[in-house]
Amino acid sequence: MGPSGSGKTTLLNFLSGRLPRDSVHLGEGMTLFNGEHLSPSKISHLVSYVAQDDIVFDFDTPREALYFSVRIRNCTSHNQAQDKVQLVLDQMGLGKCADTIIGNPQVQRGVSGGERKRVNIGVELITDPRVILLDEPTTGLDSVNALRIVLLLKKLAHECGNTIICSIHQPSSEIFAAFDDLLLLANGKCCYHGSIEGAKAHFDSIGYELPLHHNPAEHYLKVMHENPLICDLFTPSTQISKIETKCPITLAARGSPWWLQAKLLSARSFRNMIRSPIAFYARSFQTVFFILLLGLLYLNLGKDQDSVQDRVGLLFFIVINQSMVALMNGVIVFPPERAVFLREQANGAYSPYVYAFTKIFAEMPLQILFPLVFSSCIYWMTRLTRTISAFGVFVGITVLVANTAQSYGLLVSAALSSVQTAMAIVPLTVLPFFLTGGLLANSARLDPWFNWLTYISFVRRGFIALVRNEFTKQETFECPGNGAPCLFPTGEAVLQFYGFQNDTLFQQVAVLLVSMISLRILTALSLAYHARKKLNY
Repeated sequence: MGPSGSGKTTLLNFLSGRLPRDSVHLGEGMTLFNGEHLSPSKISHLVSYVAQDDIVFDFDTPREALYFSVRIRNCTSHNQAQDKVQLVLDQMGLGKCADTIIGNPQVQRGVSGGERKRVNIGVELITDPRVILLDEPTTGLDSVNALRIVLLLKKLAHECGNTIICSIHQPSSEIFAAFDDLLLLANGKCCYHGSIEGAKAHFDSIGYELPLHHNPAEHYLKVMHENPLICDLFTPSTQISKIETKCPITLAARGSPWWLQAKLLSARSFRNMIRSPIAFYARSFQTVFFILLLGLLYLNLGKDQDSVQDRVGLLFFIVINQSMVALMNGVIVFPPERAVFLREQANGAYSPYVYAFTKIFAEMPLQILFPLVFSSCIYWMTRLTRTISAFGVFVGITVLVANTAQSYGLLVSAALSSVQTAMAIVPLTVLPFFLTGGLLANSARLDPWFNWLTYISFVRRGFIALVRNEFTKQETFECPGNGAPCLFPTGEAVLQFYGFQNDTLFQQVAVLLVSMISLRILTALSLAYHARKKLNY
């Protein structure tokens, strides 16, 4: 316990091995468990950490959150996990809301604040940790729910044998009396460490007697706030007694095989997508809007010279449109789950690579469905080259371009923690790809400083592929009969005009595929890097 900024959270992070790699406190000491020094990765198997914020999925139920935690971290069977979940639900007093969406006050109403806090604790408790660390577990709760949480923790400590360490800011008298031992901090220094009863004697001895009928916690906090130098008056014994324990440190079998991780993560991703249909409705509206806009604007293109400009413009806009829609959908994938991801990484729940690829897999059905519907409708409404093979290639290229663009969005999403920052950066970084996409600037005259962009621009590769697919099959275009020049008598003339005659369809598809795969691998690497950097693993 201590005033704000006294170092309570830093101490808990140190004990749990979760100080960031760039922390100034890293390496200043060691944490011993029964006299044994453990690495951060081993500590994660022994210690569970409950953060101050309630980090859970809003669209999960308490039962689903507990089931996921115990199966993926303890690798228990389905039946064993269900039995354990029911036991913890009863233990935490969550039986009545077990199948209610957890919710969020800003998104969707669900369980109460106290129940949400108990779910957060239960997610850690269900894995049978030896030590549970809680950072201000009563924050944001009313006095009744705060006391209920503390009494529950006391019961776990006394009846179940868990070692429970809480940081707490300003507890009531009842909450304060529930604890067994007290560590008072001020400015990162220890002002007192001992029993609750011994604290009164210590403060009395240094001239700060507890007033009659006064909350002891408030008195100690006030004294430390007004005179933090009192920490220098507390001198613990230099002879620290070694406490022998009959319970040696045993690391329970934790972790699960990659296939089980993939199964559980995929199920959770699909479940949350189904329960949060706003993104689906928004994407559906976008798709219908652009189908009607482009389909009616370019309805029934002819075979005259003017139609060449219309066809080229339509194909370029299709690439731009599908790229931007997919990019923006990719950007919002990871940031909303970042806090949960980092918490579960700290607990060693699953591989960041499995998480990345299961999230990508969960996004794929919609990322294929919407471009497929869009391209199919546009193709026949605008009367592009009417052959089955050309139609199949057109749809395939549109879907591939959308997925490549989404992969770029996923990389930005994994690299940045804020959706707002990602939304601001993405348009700036993709603008050069649009400018060098093959229509707005002639690549033959580009300066070498810009020409390299033409090789990696997924916009250019998609545009060239669609143009080749459209005009390679066009035998002739109608020429004006009034003696005006005929610029594009054939489809090959169009390809030569834009400088695409030497670019094969296979090359464009290969570059798009390699780009998509590479970007998704970089996405997984980025998530793993940020997890290790944040958690000191």
